[in-house]
Amino acid sequence: MGLAAVIISFVSCGIEDYLYLDPVPQSNVNTTANTQVTISRLSYSNSYLQYYGIYYRIYLSNANYTSQIDSSAMSSIHSTLYSDYQYLERYTEEYQIQNNTSGSSTANIGSVFNGRNYNLIALENGNLENVLSGSNASGYTVTLDFIETSASTIPVMRLSYTDSLGVIHVQTYNLFRNSSIPGAANFDPEPDRYFRNTADLRNSTYASKNTDVVQQTGSSYAYASFYIVAIGVDDNIAPIYSSPTFLGVMRLPGS
Repeated sequence: MGLAAVIISFVSCGIEDYLYLDPVPQSNVNTTANTQVTISRLSYSNSYLQYYGIYYRIYLSNANYTSQIDSSAMSSIHSTLYSDYQYLERYTEEYQIQNNTSGSSTANIGSVFNGRNYNLIALENGNLENVLSGSNASGYTVTLDFIETSASTIPVMRLSYTDSLGVIHVQTYNLFRNSSIPGAANFDPEPDRYFRNTADLRNSTYASKNTDVVQQTGSSYAYASFYIVAIGVDDNIAPIYSSPTFLGVMRLPGS
């Protein structure tokens, strides 16, 4: 299904109309174990879409998982991961289809994610809003790669496409934990903003600013949960969103 802006009308209920962007289909998301997720065939079909945002939250854990993580494993990793997943699931299109329900409104999904201490990823060597803008990312495959190849592995985001001559074009960006959450003035990841399992994630000195990290006593491992959302603005320059699409739970290098 191509991305489109749909007007949802609730006039008869006394609720104002709002625009809704189609989500990334769950069928376009593929995970490899818990170290890589690929989103294929991003599209751009209307002027309301600005960019694709990817929300994340980090969970420290005592559980050692090396394979793909499903919902049954989440509670073993961290009880908060499972409760966050259950809470956010109701907003996804897949949940609404499976349960034959309209689910929960996505009109303020940005605030919903921020309320769960999820934030948009950032890029060390690029601007997310430009790199994943609808016009720039259309037709690309996006890969989030957490495969650990050395002690200094830095997780990356890759955009790739194959042109008409069969040549593969790739753009690579280091993933960064974002340094700002609306309404959370103290959030400023320190001192390492890469998506890696380091002792700094557990250091109480930085706890007040590492609010994107859910702590667990004695933890040795770290995981991050991700969702992708189409983000745009309406004719009044107010934000509009698609429903979120779950990308998976990734094990951070160093775990």
